[in-house]
Amino acid sequence: MATVDVLELQGMDNCRKVPGLKLFRSARPDEATSKDIKTLIFHDISAIIDFRDQSELKVQGSEPLVNAHYSMYNLVKDTFRAQSKATGSESGRGTGASITAVSKENCTSVADFRKHYFVPIAHCKAYRQALFRRAPASAQFQIAYYFLYDKACGTARTQLYAVQELVSPFGLLGLYKDLIRHCGAIIAAALNLLCNPSNACALLCCSFGKDRTGIVVALVRHVCGHSKEDICADYARTTEMIEASSRMQERAKTEFASFSNPSFGAAEYNTMNDLIDFINDKYGSIEEYLDSIQFDKSRRELLRENLME
Repeated sequence: MATVDVLELQGMDNCRKVPGLKLFRSARPDEATSKDIKTLIFHDISAIIDFRDQSELKVQGSEPLVNAHYSMYNLVKDTFRAQSKATGSESGRGTGASITAVSKENCTSVADFRKHYFVPIAHCKAYRQALFRRAPASAQFQIAYYFLYDKACGTARTQLYAVQELVSPFGLLGLYKDLIRHCGAIIAAALNLLCNPSNACALLCCSFGKDRTGIVVALVRHVCGHSKEDICADYARTTEMIEASSRMQERAKTEFASFSNPSFGAAEYNTMNDLIDFINDKYGSIEEYLDSIQFDKSRRELLRENLME
């Protein structure tokens, strides 16, 4: 694989290599052009691990080009729900899905070998329940009303209200803390995918390639021995990417319009630094946090063997 830092793509934003690892990160792959997909394939990206829910995909008149080259796999729908139900844990402790290794020889098409996994961090039931429980009674009533309205009319008022009233006031760091506390099982499922040799090299992505992607990349880099300073500096590079791209600036205005707190539109060094401090203070260390979500020492060793160059 050729040495590269930032991939200059036509449709996908914020795409760059994670230093020292067989790993890339980016925004929405469903907006990739045919030339972009050729670039992904050139860099041996055999798995896309997407932290969005499929409901977040851009509405297009035709099927995204990436679907012709990477077969879609909804990890939560297809394998995770039965296992997480068995754990019965609000904090989401559990490893999620165990994906069998796939070899090119056993596939009938290239798309069978290349996978696009959906691992929807922030859409887990435990997180939604936590947001609802911390809302005052009046807000809970409003959420219940919007939920029924959305069911009847096909709107998304519940989500908009939750973002404005229950997420935005706590800032971006508050969101990250919530995802760490309540979405551990889905985070572990994503990490387990990265232990699979057939999924290296991998591309991690979400809507902007900043928040959900940033959290998982930070955990992966820590497991692989990268310093806290390097992890935070890599996270903050998204700000540089936004400043260098008028398209990303316009997209950021739309993406974060629902958030009254300006921290959501940025990727500041101190945000990731404070998140790592939070994990260390609450769980003892990142290793102990990973143990708590059942991504234990043996799994971490597999991840290192699979991703380190």
